[in-house]
Amino acid sequence: MAAAGLVSSEARKKQVRFSHPYLEVTPQIIYRSGKSRPTDAKDLVGKKIMVLKGSTHAEQLAQLKQKFPGIEYEESDAVEVVDLLRMVDEGQIDLTLVDSNEVAMNQVYFTNIRVAFDLGDASNQSWAVAAGDDNSLLNEINEYLDKVKKNGTLQRLKDRYYGHVDVLGYMGATTFAQHLQQRLPKYEQHFKAYAKKEKVDWRLLAAVGYQESLWQPAVTSKTGVRGLMMLTQNTAQAMGVSNRLDPKQSIMGGAKYLAYMKDQLDESIQEPDRTWFALAAYNVGSGHLDDARKLAAKEGLNPDKWLDVKKILPRLSEKKWYSKTRYGYARGGE
Repeated sequence: MAAAGLVSSEARKKQVRFSHPYLEVTPQIIYRSGKSRPTDAKDLVGKKIMVLKGSTHAEQLAQLKQKFPGIEYEESDAVEVVDLLRMVDEGQIDLTLVDSNEVAMNQVYFTNIRVAFDLGDASNQSWAVAAGDDNSLLNEINEYLDKVKKNGTLQRLKDRYYGHVDVLGYMGATTFAQHLQQRLPKYEQHFKAYAKKEKVDWRLLAAVGYQESLWQPAVTSKTGVRGLMMLTQNTAQAMGVSNRLDPKQSIMGGAKYLAYMKDQLDESIQEPDRTWFALAAYNVGSGHLDDARKLAAKEGLNPDKWLDVKKILPRLSEKKWYSKTRYGYARGGE
């Protein structure tokens, strides 16, 4: 069995048998920011292009070369997709062709890469099994994939790995990469120390800090929350923070508050949803989160599942919805 992001192309179907699809992807031409952007296939002529050997992308370029003989490309079995993206990012090659999900996952690490255009239509990724007459393994795989689609597991995984893409974008990824190098080292020891004390993943705690303040210790919002972890005065006092602008104290308070929010959730909320709900409560408040869960239930959604409640939270900023809630207006879209 192969579960390796394989696209079920016609050529491959002659060699192996594919499962039901689990992800739709689009092949994309990637170039480096600052370079001339290719807009169609003829712009690939004269460019230094590299793709994975034996990939569907190599098949595509071979077909394209029949129409545009000037297209030259190298196939390599000594690199992975991330290597190709890095090589474009660093200017070692002009272009590569990879699937859209790979771009989505790696744009935060390679901030110079850009999508030039989609090369062809979307296709499906599937698992593969050896050719033959025995369908037992393939049937088991299909049953499993159908199950995780139906129970929401597959959608949760997609949200986990690709949900950040539309929010972050290329500019956000570039800024984040800079802040990782310039700001995080100043506070990393505090994130690790207090996260360990409160039994929280330090990377999660650091991510909360970044979301709240971009790791800036002296910021103050219009609503009066302050500091690196953006604590209210009441929350700071409850968590034992005397100076919200002291980054060490702020991180300590944020760690305690995040753990507290998680502990206060209903026992019916299980992981990984429990962590997502805790993050939402940290940001918007437990009262507004409860409002969103109740609205979700009224809409026939599961109030214990993050993907369902996530759809409802933005409604808390709309009068026709928040007027029906106990705690009223909230910027739930954040």
